[in-house]
Amino acid sequence: MAHYYVDETKRVKRGDFSLVHTSISPDSTLGKPFCIKVTPEVKSRVFYLIASSNEDQEEWINALMRSSVWEPGLETSHHAVTVSNASFVANIRGMLDSPDCHQHVNSILANLKALDPDMTLAELNTTNDTIRIEGSFNQQRVITTLEDAGYFVYVTSV
Repeated sequence: MAHYYVDETKRVKRGDFSLVHTSISPDSTLGKPFCIKVTPEVKSRVFYLIASSNEDQEEWINALMRSSVWEPGLETSHHAVTVSNASFVANIRGMLDSPDCHQHVNSILANLKALDPDMTLAELNTTNDTIRIEGSFNQQRVITTLEDAGYFVYVTSV
């Protein structure tokens, strides 16, 4: 749960919202450096955070993204290792609406497909930030490889 306050003293709480399924990205629309745009799925308000440096901005974005994809019981869904002749769909966070990140994820998926010759499909849907993999493959390798590259993955269906 994220809290926000009337001012920087944090004496008077103005409200809060869940970070689960929240869109988080760097933003330049305000004309301020190191700005972060936070758009909760269940709140009709957009929040802007201003970090003090590029490094702080990255740290804040990473911390917020970790919070935005965690749900109770979610970590247990990552234990399935191998699926055979199946379809695997997962949401992926961390893409920050960047074509470079889309290319990066597509490159990772192509490498994974090369490692698992029985994988018949590995694709990224940039409209809803999901990956779809079909065939026989090592599910844990897919998740670990993407997470090691800095993306947050949670399985939606197998």
